[in-house]
Amino acid sequence: MLLADTIKDPVEIWVYWVKTPNGKYRIVKRYIGIYKDRKKRGGFAVFDLVKGNWRGTTSFPTRDLKYLDKQRVGILIYKRRG
Repeated sequence: MLLADTIKDPVEIWVYWVKTPNGKYRIVKRYIGIYKDRKKRGGFAVFDLVKGNWRGTTSFPTRDLKYLDKQRVGILIYKRRG
């Protein structure tokens, strides 16, 4: 559910280069979603799109979204308004 919600309505999308173990580079798109659950706790989910495949990077509830700053890498290509 978090993956689908993050893909459909991301808060931010970042693009960055990753060097693979064989020395080649590839582009990664990082989708970030921020959520509130029924207990009104905050949390976030981060998913990477690599060569057409989705990979869960991190996802957990937290009241401190400062950790999310570490997930913001590369170039910001989309930011939800509002």
